[in-house]
Amino acid sequence: MSWIDAINQASGSCPGASHFLSWQQPICFAISQPYELDARVAQTRGGESLVPGASKQRAVAGADRQQLDQARESVQRSQEVARTSNMHRRQMANQVTMLQQALEEASKTKDNMDQQVHEMQLHIAETAEKMNVMELEGSQLVGALAEEQKKYLMLYESMNNAQRQLKESTDIAASLQRSIEKRDDEALELRNQLKIARNRLGASEPSPFKRLRRLSMQLLRNSSTNAPKLMLDPVAIPSDGANESAAPTSTEPNKVVGDLAKAFDVDADALAAVQQLCLVAKKGNSVVVLPKKPKGRTPKAKVAAKLEVEPETSTLKNIVFWMMRDAVYTLFAVDQATDFTQRQSATPEEVAKYERAMRTSLDDDEPLPLPATPARWDFNAPGYLQLLWNQANMEAVIAIAVETDAQGENLVGKGKIKRVFLELILPEQLERYRSEWFKFQPQMIAAQNRWETKAEATARGQFMLLQRRLASKTINGQHAARKYSRRVQTVEAVIYFKDANGASDLGAWKRMLEILVHLGPTGMSEEEEGSALVQGKHVKIFVIKFCVWREQQVVNYMRLVDAQTKRMEEIHGGVQSALRTRSTVNGKRSVPTGLPECLYDPVWLASQPQTVKKKLQVSKETFALMAGSEKILPELRLRQNGNGEVARIESRRRIEARLLKPPPLHLIARPVGLSCHTFYVGTLLSWSHVYHTGGKEGGTCHSGNLLALAAASLHPGHVHVASLSTP
Repeated sequence: MSWIDAINQASGSCPGASHFLSWQQPICFAISQPYELDARVAQTRGGESLVPGASKQRAVAGADRQQLDQARESVQRSQEVARTSNMHRRQMANQVTMLQQALEEASKTKDNMDQQVHEMQLHIAETAEKMNVMELEGSQLVGALAEEQKKYLMLYESMNNAQRQLKESTDIAASLQRSIEKRDDEALELRNQLKIARNRLGASEPSPFKRLRRLSMQLLRNSSTNAPKLMLDPVAIPSDGANESAAPTSTEPNKVVGDLAKAFDVDADALAAVQQLCLVAKKGNSVVVLPKKPKGRTPKAKVAAKLEVEPETSTLKNIVFWMMRDAVYTLFAVDQATDFTQRQSATPEEVAKYERAMRTSLDDDEPLPLPATPARWDFNAPGYLQLLWNQANMEAVIAIAVETDAQGENLVGKGKIKRVFLELILPEQLERYRSEWFKFQPQMIAAQNRWETKAEATARGQFMLLQRRLASKTINGQHAARKYSRRVQTVEAVIYFKDANGASDLGAWKRMLEILVHLGPTGMSEEEEGSALVQGKHVKIFVIKFCVWREQQVVNYMRLVDAQTKRMEEIHGGVQSALRTRSTVNGKRSVPTGLPECLYDPVWLASQPQTVKKKLQVSKETFALMAGSEKILPELRLRQNGNGEVARIESRRRIEARLLKPPPLHLIARPVGLSCHTFYVGTLLSWSHVYHTGGKEGGTCHSGNLLALAAASLHPGHVHVASLSTP
């Protein structure tokens, strides 16, 4: 095959070789010319030469070579084009292969998707069936919940009844507890008397500083089986044959009577006379029933003296109690009455030493010096109020109370509170402190015929104290719940009116409500009842204790809510809330747990140990305190902007006064024609105007958007309200 045939074949097989057809013939002619010249030369070799001259031959040969070079270049270009075409063909073949593979993968994907769609359709069908079943169960559950709600309402009523019964039982238990405490005091007094009697019987002569006691000559009836029975000398007992009703004729005191007279520091002849009167002969046993001091009654003379010097009002009486309490706490460095239970009482040796020192140099015109520093009571002796040790402490307490009052309102100096009344009140408070102290002292266990150990007595006292604190905690919790409810109602009322007026600070008040909901009743501060002088009169106030754990900004929010509550009370009228002041005394209520971190004071929270932080369970919830708190009460700013805005504020107040003070709710059927009634159910927002018309055939009722008339039947000329519900 010649190269021309190869070119032709390449031009047919390669799409890019079609341009060879345009120059194929010139190339063939140029190549075939040398062969034609050789033939001519051969034909004319024998004769006259027909071949051109040498110069012409060279010219022709040069042109031929040039054409040959061009032809070679064209062949090379054709070969390159052929190679490029082959490469393109291979690339296209690879692309076709890749497309076939992609098509196969797409087909597989489609099959998988079809399978998934089928499975999803099956799952949707199953879910729909389950939803139908759940809807059926839900309807059944709603019915069951309605029944449960009825049961819970009945249970709630039962619980209220049980709570009332519990309160009554608690009162009875408290009364019994007080009776037990009195009996314990009596037992302690008897033990102390027995101890003193034994000490006096063992001593050669009584101590010079002990005061003599008198034995009452009055014969009192005492039928108690626990009365102390003292056996007399059997020598003075009549014989079996003698008349039992006859009294002995001898007045000579026997040995037992002499020992008793010596033990109680009384005259032996007087005791013998009492023996003559109280002697009862019964089969060889004679007893003397000593009269016991009556309990539960105050001598009339003491009551009359107290009534003469007591303040005029109950508020002043409360001030006296607070004065004496604070003075006692200051002198003895305690925070509450129960702290005396852990204080060590003065020992008999210390009291006796102080008594001897004061008896030798006692001046009635000068106050007694303090027996010990820090101050301590002596609650051991039954007549502890007459001891000079305790009298010195009482004089110091009264002096502190009078001095503190002189620095304040000076009620004692003005004569509104008499110093004598302070002296009468202080022993009553000491009785309470001693009763608290006595609860932690060892007592007799009759079943085991032994005395309690100090640890057992402390455990028993702690249990009794815990029971009382739990009862007090319940009362404080109820007060906190009322305080929380009052604040929530105030904020909800403000939100309603600001929403109706399109106020710009509506969002701030809504955030205020969220803060209240997070805090809950346990997040409210503690309050203590007190008294203050307002416009020359003593009024009851509540002293708000400091919540050391709460963020200060939250405290400011609560102040705004309380101020708004007071404004609404002034508008609404009726009973006003008591005045409240804030103190620096830290509250003792437990810190609420689970609050967002921003509601806790950061300094306080950082100072707590890890165990406390773990118990607090601080929430990780992102809860930012409100921004722009200056918009909470925009009316306060509007008052500074001009008369027009002030008038608008006053107009709003008049509207609120009309809206916030509707007539009371009357659920009584009455004849009506065309009238308007307002139903009021106790909260600021729970009211609605209900217009109704009545006729012979019936009537029509139109209610506002705050209350829904759930069930009502309009009889001819009457209205019956079945129930009302808030939105």
